[in-house]
Amino acid sequence: MIALIKRGQAEGAFDPDVTPAWIQRVLWSLVYTGYQDAEACGLPRHGIVSAVIRTLENGIRTPNPEHRQV
Repeated sequence: MIALIKRGQAEGAFDPDVTPAWIQRVLWSLVYTGYQDAEACGLPRHGIVSAVIRTLENGIRTPNPEHRQV
Protein backbone atom coordinates (compact mmCIF):
# COMPACT_ATOMS: atom_id res chain seq x y z
CA MET A 1 0.00 0.00 0.00
CA ILE A 2 2.79 2.43 0.89
CA ALA A 3 4.54 1.77 -2.44
CA LEU A 4 1.29 2.48 -4.29
CA ILE A 5 0.82 5.72 -2.37
CA LYS A 6 4.41 6.78 -3.08
CA ARG A 7 3.85 6.12 -6.77
CA GLY A 8 0.67 8.21 -6.62
CA GLN A 9 2.62 11.02 -5.00
CA ALA A 10 5.34 10.81 -7.66
CA GLU A 11 2.70 10.95 -10.41
CA GLY A 12 0.94 13.92 -8.82
CA ALA A 13 -2.23 12.08 -7.79
CA PHE A 14 -1.61 12.43 -4.04
CA ASP A 15 -0.36 15.35 -1.97
CA PRO A 16 3.42 15.07 -1.63
CA ASP A 17 3.41 17.27 1.48
CA VAL A 18 1.97 14.53 3.70
CA THR A 19 3.64 11.23 4.44
CA PRO A 20 2.55 8.01 2.75
CA ALA A 21 1.84 6.59 6.22
CA TRP A 22 -0.57 9.47 6.89
CA ILE A 23 -2.43 8.84 3.62
CA GLN A 24 -2.63 5.13 4.42
CA ARG A 25 -4.04 5.78 7.91
CA VAL A 26 -6.59 8.24 6.51
CA LEU A 27 -7.67 5.65 3.93
CA TRP A 28 -8.09 2.92 6.54
CA SER A 29 -10.00 5.33 8.77
CA LEU A 30 -12.41 6.09 5.93
CA VAL A 31 -12.87 2.39 5.18
CA TYR A 32 -13.59 1.68 8.85
CA THR A 33 -16.04 4.58 9.04
CA GLY A 34 -17.82 3.28 5.95
CA TYR A 35 -18.12 -0.13 7.56
CA GLN A 36 -19.48 1.42 10.75
CA ASP A 37 -22.06 3.46 8.86
CA ALA A 38 -23.19 0.41 6.92
CA GLU A 39 -23.77 -1.44 10.18
CA ALA A 40 -25.17 1.39 12.31
CA CYS A 41 -26.88 3.73 9.87
CA GLY A 42 -27.89 1.48 7.04
CA LEU A 43 -25.61 3.02 4.42
CA PRO A 44 -25.98 0.75 1.38
CA ARG A 45 -22.87 -1.36 0.92
CA HIS A 46 -22.57 -0.29 -2.72
CA GLY A 47 -22.39 3.32 -1.53
CA ILE A 48 -19.49 2.77 0.84
CA VAL A 49 -16.79 2.51 -1.81
CA SER A 50 -17.87 5.65 -3.62
CA ALA A 51 -18.19 7.56 -0.35
CA VAL A 52 -14.69 6.48 0.74
CA ILE A 53 -13.12 7.39 -2.61
CA ARG A 54 -14.97 10.69 -2.86
CA THR A 55 -13.95 11.72 0.65
CA LEU A 56 -10.34 10.61 0.13
CA GLU A 57 -10.10 12.58 -3.11
CA ASN A 58 -12.03 15.69 -2.07
CA GLY A 59 -12.05 15.83 1.70
CA ILE A 60 -15.23 17.39 3.01
CA ARG A 61 -15.29 20.50 0.84
CA THR A 62 -18.28 21.31 -1.32
CA PRO A 63 -17.79 19.90 -4.81
CA ASN A 64 -17.14 22.37 -7.62
CA PRO A 65 -20.53 22.92 -9.33
CA GLU A 66 -18.84 22.53 -12.72
CA HIS A 67 -17.77 19.01 -11.78
CA ARG A 68 -20.96 17.97 -9.96
CA GLN A 69 -22.52 14.81 -11.34
CA VAL A 70 -26.19 14.93 -12.21
